[in-house]
Amino acid sequence: MNNSFIGYDKITKATLIGIVLWFLSFYLILCLWFLFVIFIIFLFRKKRFDLNRKRILEPNIINSPVSGVVSHISTSEEKVEIVIRSSPFNHYGVYLPISSLVESRKIDKNEIEIILVADTQKISLKHTSLLNSFKGVLYVNSGDRGMLGANIGYLPFGGKTVIELPKRSVILIKEGDKVESFQTLLSKIPLEK
Repeated sequence: MNNSFIGYDKITKATLIGIVLWFLSFYLILCLWFLFVIFIIFLFRKKRFDLNRKRILEPNIINSPVSGVVSHISTSEEKVEIVIRSSPFNHYGVYLPISSLVESRKIDKNEIEIILVADTQKISLKHTSLLNSFKGVLYVNSGDRGMLGANIGYLPFGGKTVIELPKRSVILIKEGDKVESFQTLLSKIPLEK
């Protein structure tokens, strides 16, 4: 006579099902971890450029320093301002828009500003992070020189980049345009006569 409420065969089946579910959960967690790693690699990928195929490389052409969408273009008496917004899925790299010298670098709470000097032209780049806890990083300091397309930092998880150009700049883009870092021509600064 069996005094137990649950039979031996039911305990065995429950144990086997528990072991199988434990193994499946292990593989499920492993698969989810693998997908998470692939997603992070995708977000922080480094963009590759074919530097041998440089297009128009006149010294007065300004390329886009970041990838994103042109959200605003404004003109005042002394400058032209282009605002580019980057989403978390855009490429994070920040590139020099023109071969230049870094005149100054300022870091505020959530904003990094560098002023570039190319010939006699001054260009200002202001980078503001989308998330306060993930601030942008620029590797250049005052006095550094760089070539067009040099990787000077990154802006993780997107943000806003404001490019201030001289008043006489000819804008080659319009609001709403998608721009690619180092690939899209933003403006041309006429040479002084």
